[in-house]
Amino acid sequence: MTDERTPRDGELRRKLEQLADRGEPRGAKAVLDAARGGAKVSSLSTLSSTRIGLAKFVPAIAIAASVMLVAGVAAALVTGGNDKGRPTTVALPRTTTSAAPAAAPETTVPIPEVSIPTKLIAASRLVPFDTCGALVSYARSQALKVVGPYGVPGANYGGVALAGGEAASSGPATAPGAASDSSGQASMGVKLPATDGPEAFSQTNNQESAVDEPDTVKTDGKRIFTLAGGKLLALSTEAAPRLLGSLPMQRGTELLLSGNRLIVLGGGGPIAVDSRFAGPAGPYQQPAVGVTVVDVTNPGAMKVTGTLNVDGGYVAARMIDGVARIAFNSAPNVPFTSPQDGTPEAEAQAAAKNKQAVRSSTAANWLPRFTVTDAAGKQRAAGTLTDCGSSYHPPAFSGFGQLSVVTLNADHPEKSNASSVMADGQIVYASPTRMYIASNQWGSVNGQTVQPTMNTLIHVFDISDPAGAHYRVSGQVRGNVLNQFSMSESDGVFRVATTGLNATGQATSESYVTTFGDAGPALVQLGQVGGLGKGERIQAVRFLGALAYVVTFRQTDPLYVVDVSNPSKPVVKGALELLGFSAYLHPIGPGLLLGVGQDATPEGRRAGTQASVFDVTNPAAPRLVQRYLLGGPSSSQVEFDHHAFLYWAPTKLAVIPVQEYGQCTPDGQCGQGFVGALGLRASTAGISEVGRVQHPKIEQQQQACSYPPSQPGQPQPQPAQPDCQPRTYSYTPPIDRSVVVGSHVFTFSQQGMLVSDLGSLAQQAWLPYPQG
Repeated sequence: MTDERTPRDGELRRKLEQLADRGEPRGAKAVLDAARGGAKVSSLSTLSSTRIGLAKFVPAIAIAASVMLVAGVAAALVTGGNDKGRPTTVALPRTTTSAAPAAAPETTVPIPEVSIPTKLIAASRLVPFDTCGALVSYARSQALKVVGPYGVPGANYGGVALAGGEAASSGPATAPGAASDSSGQASMGVKLPATDGPEAFSQTNNQESAVDEPDTVKTDGKRIFTLAGGKLLALSTEAAPRLLGSLPMQRGTELLLSGNRLIVLGGGGPIAVDSRFAGPAGPYQQPAVGVTVVDVTNPGAMKVTGTLNVDGGYVAARMIDGVARIAFNSAPNVPFTSPQDGTPEAEAQAAAKNKQAVRSSTAANWLPRFTVTDAAGKQRAAGTLTDCGSSYHPPAFSGFGQLSVVTLNADHPEKSNASSVMADGQIVYASPTRMYIASNQWGSVNGQTVQPTMNTLIHVFDISDPAGAHYRVSGQVRGNVLNQFSMSESDGVFRVATTGLNATGQATSESYVTTFGDAGPALVQLGQVGGLGKGERIQAVRFLGALAYVVTFRQTDPLYVVDVSNPSKPVVKGALELLGFSAYLHPIGPGLLLGVGQDATPEGRRAGTQASVFDVTNPAAPRLVQRYLLGGPSSSQVEFDHHAFLYWAPTKLAVIPVQEYGQCTPDGQCGQGFVGALGLRASTAGISEVGRVQHPKIEQQQQACSYPPSQPGQPQPQPAQPDCQPRTYSYTPPIDRSVVVGSHVFTFSQQGMLVSDLGSLAQQAWLPYPQG
């Protein structure tokens, strides 16, 4: 095929040569070597037919048959109340509004001379393995260079579980007064029937309305499914709820619901390698993630239809139109041993055994593996997620781990497939057509120290094809990503908010909002604005349409409003400063945000849970409408898990789980403050408490033992007999989820489900979960 070269290709080549000659940035030589390789471009139907500049640096990749790129992680990741104790509602406390704060001038950060990340151009030029022999030879040769008494870098289970880490593509119907998400669509997680009748119900609080996220509670308005006590429970949505059925599910942690199919995500059984490669303790076993499909057509007789076990660690999952995309981190399956003790002799023996394990390894030891079991638990299939012929690696060795995205159709799990890329991943954001997986870079990678201005690698998968996810491009951005809300896509432009830290701490930190396009071999930076919150870190981000709302904090809480309508020149339009900070931002109407976070003292000490309503109608002058203070030491799960938050737009009701920390006596006895959920009415008029929900106390019997005191200067009597007395211990189970169905609010803890009135939150019925 013709190797097409453009003037832009030549220009980049010259710039790369200049960078390599100067010896900077680090990795430029590998980039230049890749550029000089002049890789040919294959035109395949699975990729866009549009020709792109610099295409010669990256071979087109078809992943219809699953693509695996060997490599990845080469080193472990450095992975106020009133006198009655009731909360106070405060209006407009200690705030300052500025249209252009000195800390965040309306200027853009100059784009680097080479806007395409240089190290990633080389990483994008992928080299295929023609045979399994080639793959094994490559893996062995690289491993023998670094193998030691504890194996090779990156050979440990590297999954990072995120709650991570959304509904059908049509999205839930827009509720009255619903605001817009980053795509300009309703994001209240509310589904209302055409009549707006009594059977309206809430869904998971998703970042994007058309992309469903896994959660511990799922409902279709008629049935509620949840995980508790090692069981999958089906509950009714009546005012007097009933347990409809249960199914043992010991390792289940999250759920995805599509019609009458429920996908349960959680730990799976370990997958053992061939016994010929058993170490001293027997066959090597790597932790696995279980993906179980359950038929819930009859909730009284739920049944497992099959389970997929994938070795490695679970990162996150998303679902669109009944098709789930599940991200995993996997490590090599070579049966490495470790020293019996720390002596040089023991380490030398372990290193020798590990070298032999590498020399004896096969392709199965380097590719991620899976098993499929049927309803009876009988294994029906096993093997590697990908084959040798469709495996790739970058020209410069980058490690042994892999980041895989498995596509699973809930109705047709037999059509599952996978694609993998050289990387590890920690944080997942998905739009209806793209999945972005970010990996914050800390410490050292492959023995090389990361520069003080830390970067985040971002890997992009095309998920527009229901048949499979296709690796598209990679890129890097200055600074580190906080969570999934730090990322967004709109009209084909990827936006991301990051905090850049230096190696000594946060004293010189600042935050950025950066925009990217992906019409090339790597994510291409389009624009960037910096200077946000110097000396502070990002605490919350929300992209809504053409605006980004960024909260930073150290002592005060600047809420920045950034205009990203022109991707080449994002600008700070305004900022609001006040004490405390919001850790989660939620749109509650046109020009309105509700923030949940912490109040703080002038010194920056956290002072308890607060909820704030912001008027952002004028981006140049955001203002605080009112805030609610719980008072005293307290926290909310919403601060780190947005799925715990519920906003019901029709009645402007926000339900927020909270936990107050009681005072402790000198003898160590600590009381328990309020533990439950707050119902707050939040609107343009302000914010006020509607009511409180608290689950019944749980009482447990236990033995309280004490030993007789010894006399000063006298030895303790032997044997000392403890004095044990029965003691009743009680506690209030924390609420972690809430759902609206019709005229009721259902709240959930690990002990049961409580039904409350939607209007007043008056408690109506309690359904304890079955025990044992």
